[in-house]
Amino acid sequence: MRDLRLMAASRHPAQQVVVAFTALILLGTLLLLLPLATGGQQGVGLENALFMATSAATVTGLTTVSIDEFSIFGELVILALIQIGGFGIMTISSLLLLIASNRMGLRQRMLARAEIGAVDLGDLRQLVWAIARITLGIEAALATILFVRFLQAGYEDNAGSAA
Repeated sequence: MRDLRLMAASRHPAQQVVVAFTALILLGTLLLLLPLATGGQQGVGLENALFMATSAATVTGLTTVSIDEFSIFGELVILALIQIGGFGIMTISSLLLLIASNRMGLRQRMLARAEIGAVDLGDLRQLVWAIARITLGIEAALATILFVRFLQAGYEDNAGSAA
């Protein structure tokens, strides 16, 4: 375990991002290949599971099979891949802004730091947690608003069903 940590720490940050996204995609593919992901029906196949996991983790929105073919478990796996992939993209964007701010003038640096809420690269853990808190807070608020609006519009019989 210690060797794994040392190996990860010695990698360039760009390599760590690629390894993390690759691991996420492979884990998602394996989970989508499980019979549980399709509700005991015939599986979606390796190519489709890999494509769906890649599409979800990179937040592109492309599909090769209908989402209806997946069980609740499969849909939750896809949702988790979208969520984790989105966090990764937002974190990478913020880090790039943070790195670029070190090459800017004082005024631009102050604006960039105010925008992402971090002082320097030492605040990365705080940055990631801030991104997670803000994102989940906004998503929870909007989901609540949409749920109430759907109930008001008469969709209470179909709560939880998108088909």
